[in-house]
Amino acid sequence: MKENNVILSTAYFPPLSYFYYIHNYENIFIENQEHYQKQSIRNHTIILSSQGIQKIIVPIKRKTYSKTLIKDVQIANELWKKKHIQAIQTNYGNSPFFIHYFKEISEIIFKKRKFLFDLNQEILLFFLNELGIKKEIKYTDNYHKKLPIDFMDLRNFEFNKTFNLRYNQIFTNQNNINSNISIMDLLFNLGNESKNFISRLQFEKT
Repeated sequence: MKENNVILSTAYFPPLSYFYYIHNYENIFIENQEHYQKQSIRNHTIILSSQGIQKIIVPIKRKTYSKTLIKDVQIANELWKKKHIQAIQTNYGNSPFFIHYFKEISEIIFKKRKFLFDLNQEILLFFLNELGIKKEIKYTDNYHKKLPIDFMDLRNFEFNKTFNLRYNQIFTNQNNINSNISIMDLLFNLGNESKNFISRLQFEKT
Protein backbone atom coordinates (compact mmCIF):
# COMPACT_ATOMS: atom_id res chain seq x y z
CA MET A 1 0.00 0.00 0.00
CA LYS A 2 1.35 3.43 -0.92
CA GLU A 3 1.62 5.82 1.99
CA ASN A 4 -0.83 8.73 1.90
CA ASN A 5 0.37 10.17 5.19
CA VAL A 6 3.72 11.48 6.28
CA ILE A 7 4.83 12.26 9.82
CA LEU A 8 7.76 14.60 10.37
CA SER A 9 9.62 15.98 13.33
CA THR A 10 9.50 19.68 14.00
CA ALA A 11 12.42 21.49 12.36
CA TYR A 12 14.28 24.80 12.57
CA PHE A 13 14.35 26.30 9.05
CA PRO A 14 13.65 22.84 7.63
CA PRO A 15 15.76 21.24 4.91
CA LEU A 16 14.70 21.44 1.30
CA SER A 17 13.66 17.78 1.20
CA TYR A 18 11.28 18.33 4.14
CA PHE A 19 9.13 20.44 1.82
CA TYR A 20 9.34 17.82 -0.91
CA TYR A 21 7.45 15.42 1.37
CA ILE A 22 4.93 18.05 2.43
CA HIS A 23 4.29 18.86 -1.22
CA ASN A 24 3.89 15.24 -2.29
CA TYR A 25 1.88 13.67 0.52
CA GLU A 26 -1.81 14.08 1.15
CA ASN A 27 -1.85 14.25 4.96
CA ILE A 28 0.95 15.95 6.88
CA PHE A 29 1.55 15.37 10.58
CA ILE A 30 4.11 17.02 12.84
CA GLU A 31 5.13 14.95 15.86
CA ASN A 32 4.74 16.95 19.07
CA GLN A 33 4.52 14.09 21.58
CA GLU A 34 8.04 12.69 21.20
CA HIS A 35 10.92 13.36 23.56
CA TYR A 36 13.48 15.88 22.39
CA GLN A 37 16.41 14.45 20.43
CA LYS A 38 19.71 16.29 20.31
CA GLN A 39 21.82 16.89 17.20
CA SER A 40 18.87 16.88 14.84
CA ILE A 41 16.92 19.23 12.60
CA ARG A 42 14.66 19.97 15.56
CA ASN A 43 16.91 22.82 16.65
CA HIS A 44 19.53 23.27 13.95
CA THR A 45 19.70 24.03 10.26
CA ILE A 46 22.41 24.02 7.59
CA ILE A 47 23.16 26.91 5.26
CA LEU A 48 25.84 27.36 2.61
CA SER A 49 28.86 29.61 3.03
CA SER A 50 31.99 30.32 1.01
CA GLN A 51 33.68 27.64 3.14
CA GLY A 52 31.01 25.00 2.57
CA ILE A 53 28.17 24.05 4.86
CA GLN A 54 27.55 25.97 8.08
CA LYS A 55 25.36 24.69 10.90
CA ILE A 56 23.43 27.16 13.05
CA ILE A 57 21.85 25.93 16.27
CA VAL A 58 19.13 27.18 18.61
CA PRO A 59 20.32 26.50 22.19
CA ILE A 60 17.81 24.82 24.48
CA LYS A 61 17.49 24.48 28.21
CA ARG A 62 19.20 21.15 28.79
CA LYS A 63 17.90 20.14 32.21
CA THR A 64 16.18 16.74 31.74
CA TYR A 65 15.56 17.54 28.06
CA SER A 66 15.73 13.83 27.17
CA LYS A 67 12.55 13.36 29.20
CA THR A 68 10.83 16.49 27.91
CA LEU A 69 8.19 16.40 25.20
CA ILE A 70 9.32 18.31 22.14
CA LYS A 71 6.41 20.74 22.44
CA ASP A 72 7.64 21.66 25.95
CA VAL A 73 11.33 22.19 25.12
CA GLN A 74 12.34 25.73 26.03
CA ILE A 75 14.79 28.00 24.22
CA ALA A 76 17.77 28.70 26.47
CA ASN A 77 18.52 32.38 25.79
CA GLU A 78 18.45 35.23 23.27
CA LEU A 79 22.16 35.37 22.42
CA TRP A 80 21.95 33.10 19.37
CA LYS A 81 19.55 35.36 17.46
CA LYS A 82 22.05 38.00 16.33
CA LYS A 83 24.53 35.28 15.36
CA HIS A 84 21.94 33.53 13.18
CA ILE A 85 20.85 36.77 11.53
CA GLN A 86 24.48 37.69 10.87
CA ALA A 87 25.23 34.27 9.35
CA ILE A 88 22.17 34.47 7.07
CA GLN A 89 22.98 38.01 5.99
CA THR A 90 26.67 37.27 5.40
CA ASN A 91 26.04 34.17 3.31
CA TYR A 92 22.92 35.21 1.39
CA GLY A 93 23.10 39.00 1.27
CA ASN A 94 24.07 38.91 -2.41
CA SER A 95 21.52 36.31 -3.46
CA PRO A 96 18.89 37.43 -6.02
CA PHE A 97 15.86 37.32 -3.72
CA PHE A 98 17.45 38.09 -0.37
CA ILE A 99 15.77 41.47 -0.09
CA HIS A 100 12.31 39.93 -0.55
CA TYR A 101 12.48 37.59 2.46
CA PHE A 102 15.18 38.70 4.89
CA LYS A 103 13.10 41.25 6.80
CA GLU A 104 10.31 38.79 7.62
CA ILE A 105 12.76 36.00 8.47
CA SER A 106 14.60 38.37 10.81
CA GLU A 107 11.34 39.33 12.51
CA ILE A 108 10.47 35.67 13.08
CA ILE A 109 13.87 35.00 14.64
CA PHE A 110 13.86 38.10 16.85
CA LYS A 111 10.33 37.56 18.15
CA LYS A 112 10.46 36.65 21.82
CA ARG A 113 9.32 33.07 22.47
CA LYS A 114 9.61 30.50 25.20
CA PHE A 115 9.26 27.25 23.26
CA LEU A 116 11.28 25.82 20.36
CA PHE A 117 8.19 24.16 18.87
CA ASP A 118 6.39 27.51 18.55
CA LEU A 119 9.38 29.05 16.77
CA ASN A 120 9.60 26.15 14.35
CA GLN A 121 5.91 26.20 13.54
CA GLU A 122 5.93 29.90 12.71
CA ILE A 123 8.92 29.30 10.43
CA LEU A 124 7.15 26.38 8.74
CA LEU A 125 3.97 28.34 8.10
CA PHE A 126 5.96 31.26 6.69
CA PHE A 127 7.72 29.08 4.13
CA LEU A 128 4.60 27.15 3.18
CA ASN A 129 2.95 30.47 2.41
CA GLU A 130 5.91 31.78 0.40
CA LEU A 131 6.15 28.52 -1.54
CA GLY A 132 2.42 28.51 -2.24
CA ILE A 133 2.04 25.02 -0.72
CA LYS A 134 -1.49 24.85 0.60
CA LYS A 135 -1.55 21.90 2.97
CA GLU A 136 -3.23 21.51 6.32
CA ILE A 137 -0.63 20.71 8.96
CA LYS A 138 -1.86 18.34 11.67
CA TYR A 139 -0.27 17.53 15.01
CA THR A 140 -0.06 14.26 16.86
CA ASP A 141 -2.13 13.73 20.01
CA ASN A 142 -0.18 10.70 21.24
CA TYR A 143 3.19 9.15 20.56
CA HIS A 144 3.24 5.86 18.63
CA LYS A 145 6.57 4.19 18.08
CA LYS A 146 5.12 2.04 15.31
CA LEU A 147 2.78 3.63 12.77
CA PRO A 148 0.17 2.14 10.40
CA ILE A 149 1.45 0.91 7.05
CA ASP A 150 -0.06 3.87 5.19
CA PHE A 151 2.31 6.26 7.01
CA MET A 152 5.74 7.39 5.89
CA ASP A 153 7.62 7.82 9.16
CA LEU A 154 10.25 10.55 8.84
CA ARG A 155 10.55 11.56 12.48
CA ASN A 156 14.12 10.29 12.68
CA PHE A 157 15.03 10.46 9.02
CA GLU A 158 18.36 12.06 8.22
CA PHE A 159 17.77 14.49 5.38
CA ASN A 160 21.25 14.15 3.94
CA LYS A 161 20.70 12.68 0.48
CA THR A 162 21.40 14.59 -2.72
CA PHE A 163 19.16 15.62 -5.59
CA ASN A 164 20.27 15.42 -9.20
CA LEU A 165 18.61 18.70 -10.11
CA ARG A 166 20.63 21.87 -9.57
CA TYR A 167 19.76 25.51 -9.22
CA ASN A 168 21.90 28.64 -9.31
CA GLN A 169 23.46 29.35 -5.93
CA ILE A 170 25.75 32.05 -4.57
CA PHE A 171 28.17 29.32 -3.49
CA THR A 172 28.35 26.47 -5.98
CA ASN A 173 30.88 24.17 -4.37
CA GLN A 174 28.78 21.01 -4.65
CA ASN A 175 28.22 18.61 -7.52
CA ASN A 176 24.58 18.16 -6.56
CA ILE A 177 22.10 19.87 -4.28
CA ASN A 178 22.34 18.49 -0.76
CA SER A 179 18.80 17.84 0.46
CA ASN A 180 19.84 18.76 3.99
CA ILE A 181 20.39 22.43 3.07
CA SER A 182 17.83 24.79 4.58
CA ILE A 183 14.85 25.86 2.49
CA MET A 184 16.21 29.40 2.91
CA ASP A 185 18.92 28.59 0.38
CA LEU A 186 16.34 27.72 -2.27
CA LEU A 187 14.08 30.70 -1.58
CA PHE A 188 16.89 33.27 -1.50
CA ASN A 189 18.25 31.95 -4.82
CA LEU A 190 15.08 31.09 -6.78
CA GLY A 191 12.32 33.18 -5.21
CA ASN A 192 8.93 32.45 -6.77
CA GLU A 193 10.39 29.58 -8.79
CA SER A 194 11.12 27.58 -5.63
CA LYS A 195 7.82 25.69 -5.66
CA ASN A 196 8.35 24.65 -9.29
CA PHE A 197 11.78 23.32 -8.37
CA ILE A 198 10.35 21.26 -5.51
CA SER A 199 7.61 19.87 -7.76
CA ARG A 200 10.24 18.54 -10.21
CA LEU A 201 12.19 16.63 -7.60
CA GLN A 202 12.24 12.85 -7.55
CA PHE A 203 13.28 11.65 -4.16
CA GLU A 204 12.12 9.04 -1.67
CA LYS A 205 13.26 7.68 1.66
CA THR A 206 15.47 4.63 1.19
